Amino acid sequence: MKKIFLISIVSIVLTGIFACGESVKKPAPPLNGVPQYEGDSVNFIKRTYKDGVLVSEEPFVNNRMHGVAKHYYSNGNLRDTIVYKEAKRHGTMASYYDTGEKHGDVTYLDGKIHGTRHNYKKDGSPTMVCTYEKGKPVPPLEEYDAAGQKIKQPTIKFSTSGGVLKMELSDRTYTSASFYRIVKGELIEIPTDKGVGRLPGAVKGTQIRAYYKSPRGAEGAVDAKY
Repeated sequence: MKKIFLISIVSIVLTGIFACGESVKKPAPPLNGVPQYEGDSVNFIKRTYKDGVLVSEEPFVNNRMHGVAKHYYSNGNLRDTIVYKEAKRHGTMASYYDTGEKHGDVTYLDGKIHGTRHNYKKDGSPTMVCTYEKGKPVPPLEEYDAAGQKIKQPTIKFSTSGGVLKMELSDRTYTSASFYRIVKGELIEIPTDKGVGRLPGAVKGTQIRAYYKSPRGAEGAVDAKY
């Protein structure tokens, strides 16, 4: 395996981070329990803050990120762990507050979020729960306020004009709306302008899905039947 050099981020100082150039070879560990690159080894590239505290430890095999990468806060506490497979996120990512409590977890499949994503408060109670399929959220999105109460999510409002079915979210504080027709499990995009989707010739029973972003930054989706 070619030796990997960390090309000097020397001029790019991120919050006082220095590139450490240290490359440590270790036997290739299993990835999610499956041996990878048998007989090869991993180069662990490490970076540190100015005071020597570790910023990150990232594994490379054959010049590609592969294995469990770890990143740290300046106080030395773990920031996150991310599993990579051949340079793509593939496995569980877990993140933490700088005081050590878990902040969230999410699973990736071949570089895309796939599975249930959780975010937590420091006391362990949830702030957000959302399921993804190959990078796209699926209904429902669950968000919780400071008191732990579930936050109501938008629905899809329908209206018609001149034979055109118009659709929009019931709460316009939820942005980036895009609409799709669901046909035999497939999603067909509907032209959308300024948060309003328009579908000519729609008939009763048409299945619609909307994707959106909540005021708290979470991605969500909602289904409705016209």
